[in-house]
Amino acid sequence: MVLRPPQVEDVPALTVACQDAEISRWTRVPSPYSEAHAREWVEAQPEEHGVALLAVDAATENLLGSVGLAEIDRKRGRAEIGFWTAPWARRRGTAERAVRLLSGWAFDTLALARLQALVREENHLSQRVLERGGFTREGLLRSYEEIKGERWDMAIFSRLAEEEMPGSRSSR
Repeated sequence: MVLRPPQVEDVPALTVACQDAEISRWTRVPSPYSEAHAREWVEAQPEEHGVALLAVDAATENLLGSVGLAEIDRKRGRAEIGFWTAPWARRRGTAERAVRLLSGWAFDTLALARLQALVREENHLSQRVLERGGFTREGLLRSYEEIKGERWDMAIFSRLAEEEMPGSRSSR
């Protein structure tokens, strides 16, 4: 797997992936999702305070998912990480690997001290991804944000630059 910026050529695969009900259920991705949504997202890159990348198969360039950083605050040394996985790439460690790769880059290249993730309380699969990616659950933010017309309780997770990755001898 490699992480790379999205390109116009990714629009068809993004359109198919983001029509998945599970991506829409747990993220801010609009539903129904159209090619216009995908094109707009690709063309909006890069954001001033964010990084959006695609996880693609290193050999085939097939789309596996997306991972990104939002709210990057280099002065305070923190950012928020988010991700989704294409339906055909689930249950293979794709999201965990993408989270680990981007986390390592954020700590090493951006010199961030803290990454955090906000995950809908009911989204147990994404919570497990974060835990396997070295994140620690800090608590629950009740009625934290209105998304798609309803208030969501969000579990908050964090990972600090100095923390060791599970199953490794180095922090990244």
